[in-house]
Amino acid sequence: MRLRKISRNVLRKLKNTNKQVVSKLKEIIYEEEKKISQLKYTNEVIHKKIVLFELIRAFDLFFLFQTNKKKMISNYTFGFNEALRIYYGSYVNKGRFPLLHSTKHTWSYANSIIQHCGKIGFCRKIISFIEANLADATLRNQIIEVIFKKGGVPEQADVEAYDWAQNLVDKHVFKPKTDEIKRNIESIKELLRNKVAKWKNHFIQYDTNPEIDKYFDKLAYYSISSKHMYSEFPQDAKFGGIKYKTYCKFVHIQCAVALKHYYFCHELLKKEKGIDSRDIFTIPRDRKSVITSSARYLRISEKEAEQILCCLTLSTENYEHHTSLPEGVSPPYIQVGENSLAHSIIGSTNQPIKFLNKELKRRFKKDYFNAVNAREKKFRKELYHLFPEDYYFKSKSRIYIKSSEGSTDIDATIYDSKHNILGLFQLKWQDVFGGSLKERYSRISNLYPAVSKWLDKLEKWVEETNSAELLKRLDLKENIIPSKVFIFVICRHNVFFTDVKPDKRAAWSSIWHMLQAISKIPTSTHNKIGKLHEELKKIEGKIFNEKIDIEEEKFEISNYTIKLKTKDS
Repeated sequence: MRLRKISRNVLRKLKNTNKQVVSKLKEIIYEEEKKISQLKYTNEVIHKKIVLFELIRAFDLFFLFQTNKKKMISNYTFGFNEALRIYYGSYVNKGRFPLLHSTKHTWSYANSIIQHCGKIGFCRKIISFIEANLADATLRNQIIEVIFKKGGVPEQADVEAYDWAQNLVDKHVFKPKTDEIKRNIESIKELLRNKVAKWKNHFIQYDTNPEIDKYFDKLAYYSISSKHMYSEFPQDAKFGGIKYKTYCKFVHIQCAVALKHYYFCHELLKKEKGIDSRDIFTIPRDRKSVITSSARYLRISEKEAEQILCCLTLSTENYEHHTSLPEGVSPPYIQVGENSLAHSIIGSTNQPIKFLNKELKRRFKKDYFNAVNAREKKFRKELYHLFPEDYYFKSKSRIYIKSSEGSTDIDATIYDSKHNILGLFQLKWQDVFGGSLKERYSRISNLYPAVSKWLDKLEKWVEETNSAELLKRLDLKENIIPSKVFIFVICRHNVFFTDVKPDKRAAWSSIWHMLQAISKIPTSTHNKIGKLHEELKKIEGKIFNEKIDIEEEKFEISNYTIKLKTKDS
């Protein structure tokens, strides 16, 4: 009793300390935001637009040229959205955009704002970790010490599995293609050099031709494909009446334009020594021209092109939504004037489809819901591709079942007729939650309780169903008894979470862990379904037994020092 009382007191004290730190961090954020707001040049629209554009330039140039990214990357990753949230506003809808060259003062100002906003953004991240019970904190003598609990391994393992799969495909599929394309880069550069010139002493102008356009069109295709290995929706899914594949083609065009501009800029820097890179890589584009040229290229109406462009643009309509997302994806376009857009090279070449998907979800909720439902068929097809041999029988669609525990369905079934093994699959397309711990909690609460109930109903159904009729009921036209039944829960993305243990009745995996497991199974293996189940269980065990440490880090904000470390073993 005494020990229990002490532990409760310690826990209560810890919770109170965490609340105190969260309160202090929110106070710091408020004060620092107020300082930044007071640092704004003036309330004149033209000055606001100058600062806004310089922020976009600073973000692009950091990721294009910074060699020592590791130390500063979190400041720019967290800071750009924070800076946009503070500086962006309805003034962008008023009048034209003033294209002015960058100065040492405006450049220094923009970078310092992003870096400072990065610290604010990271403070928000710390708050979310504490509130999610993934970290504890102490406050003593202007020092806030944040102790991350042993964990983060499951979430990181999902990310690493995706990266492994993407790098594998990139190495064997996309990189050979891009390398082949780049063999002709010198001849293309010569064409670019002859067609580029400085404009008004500080800026860039150039002409193009079909050969140049075709080259960067190919390069963009493989660049986009390598970063988005699997699109999130069926190509014929519609959003606002337009097919998803048309949205993706539009993204491809903007990536090609961005890559072409990037290479033109480099040729101008070689040609004109007095040109400053800050003035040429990020430039405003005429919104109507983007719509007209894209519509002509895709052979769609200008109304359709305008709708798609809106889904790739940060504007007064959606900026609050996108800048509120932790570590949000940078947009391909940002509205900076009544008819002017800043075309971000980083936004257009890094992960533009991620921004697109987030905006489609915000803008077309009903269509998004319908498209999400249609993803199961795509997911099932990809799963079945992993079992190509002709002795595997697969259900064509989900199968509805009913037991004394209630009704449910089985998303996919694979029967190995050669070895008399049955695999039953629950498929869950979990959207990536990124840096949002609120969305992380939503994924956990939507996934684990639902799967446990599904397993209850499934087990009861298998128990109550005549085993001789089992395969026949699964549309597999076999009237024999399976020797073994293996159950799988396969998620598209995140499946494992710190302090949340999967139900042991099934093998849990993301599709990416599944690819890793399949790669370890020799083609000559008997009972591939059973071996897959075994390998996935091994991966799960390794993930939850592994421990990681992060290097102790610290940064200064306001009058406080914030130290970050992991909990001692």
